[in-house]
Amino acid sequence: MLFRSAVRHEIEHLSQNIEMKGYKDPSDVVNYYLSDDEVDAHLVQYHRIAKYHRMPLEDSLDYLFDSIQQAMAAHGSSEDEIETNMEKIKEKYIQRAKERFPKFRQNMEMFAEWRRSATWA
Repeated sequence: MLFRSAVRHEIEHLSQNIEMKGYKDPSDVVNYYLSDDEVDAHLVQYHRIAKYHRMPLEDSLDYLFDSIQQAMAAHGSSEDEIETNMEKIKEKYIQRAKERFPKFRQNMEMFAEWRRSATWA
């Protein structure tokens, strides 16, 4: 399954407009994962994994976010830098997932409504 999702990731890159290619230096972890083309490619990759394992996309993305945190730590980022950058990365991925996958947006809205209406006594 990992191979197929990686292939799907690369197929997504093939469908992207060449002039629109984003930041491509993997040693700069934050800018690499924030580039638009990588966001889209990772989203389709982890969407495929979520469908295969019958899990919510947000759970599948948690695996990606963990690997991004590990990559930042391996490149010497401090805990504060990791926390700040992960907020930006998660926000961008979640926003783009809402735009790209309508069911994901519906699930997030339903969860937010449930949290607003829940009473914690």
